[in-house]
Amino acid sequence: MEKILYISLSLEKSNYGGSIVSRSNLKGLKHNTALQIKEIAIVRKIEDIYSYELLADTSKIKTAFNNFRGYAGRLNSRIISEIRNIIIDYKPTIIYLDSSLLGCIAKWCKNEVPQAKVVTFFHNAEYDFEMGRLKTGKLHFLPSLYSSVLAEREAVKYSDIIITLHKNDSERLFELYQRRADFCVPVCIIDEPYLDIIEHDKTIELEKPFTIGFIGTAFYANIQAAEYISQHIATAFNNDTQFIIAGNGFEDYATKLNRPNLKTYGFVESLYDFYENIDVVISPITIGGGMKVKIAEAFKYNRKVIASSFSLIGYEDSLNNSDVCSCSNLKDYLHAINHLRKSREVKSTTRELYKKYYSEKACASYFKDVFK
Repeated sequence: MEKILYISLSLEKSNYGGSIVSRSNLKGLKHNTALQIKEIAIVRKIEDIYSYELLADTSKIKTAFNNFRGYAGRLNSRIISEIRNIIIDYKPTIIYLDSSLLGCIAKWCKNEVPQAKVVTFFHNAEYDFEMGRLKTGKLHFLPSLYSSVLAEREAVKYSDIIITLHKNDSERLFELYQRRADFCVPVCIIDEPYLDIIEHDKTIELEKPFTIGFIGTAFYANIQAAEYISQHIATAFNNDTQFIIAGNGFEDYATKLNRPNLKTYGFVESLYDFYENIDVVISPITIGGGMKVKIAEAFKYNRKVIASSFSLIGYEDSLNNSDVCSCSNLKDYLHAINHLRKSREVKSTTRELYKKYYSEKACASYFKDVFK
């Protein structure tokens, strides 16, 4: 039996996309009874649900200082030392690094425990993510760029197996570091089985305004998308078409984004309630990296999707479904909204896409191919 040590910066409870994927991948791996798995979760608050939980500093100043020292993300010398001690004690045969930010661990493993296989999961190309933040004028992220690229380069160099979310990210790694991924495992998220029952019994309330929703944390890529919805898409419709923008941090943008037919909210307590109150998910994101988790989430809740071609990278298996509209310009968005509004009474079929490609069961299948 293989002994896996799953090391992650993203296992804590959160609706952040990376955290959703990390928890789902861990659960997918645990479906494989041939694997014995223990986790190291680097957290901001002890949750007492993982094998090992290492408390990270929450100070932005300390994080920046550690970034300058070459420790990516919320890593520091203490956490690295603790991880090394756990590896020595547990003696895993496979060390699974749930981010290229853990590249320094890959390097150490190849030197100190060369018998262990190192597998690194790339949530995105960190170089692109960090450059995107800097382009918005947030120069205080310069230390993060330095440490992230250093870690990513080490992850590429010292990992035995590299996993990306899709082929585009694999090709991007080759452009940056001259190595492609060995496997692609798309975004998968944990299911709520009750959704099948609800969707089976659900009736579409045609008397309500047609409602389009965008949800995500207020970071640069999502803010840009929200502004596009507010300034260009919502203004093209009357009150018979309503828009909702929601997510942690967006309450600070309500005054700027709100329109007569658009309302902005902050943190969403219940994802079910959010999706229950909208007909369609819109995602006009054009910058960033990785794979857009909220697309898979929309599929899970059986919502039709209107999205930029960029947002749909990694979802190529779903593009032939008529409930998924890929858009390249404003005209495409307006046409897709009008089309789905006219066919509103036709139930969505996107939950079937979720089950086939982006569910916990699908995740387990993808990882069985990795750990044959």
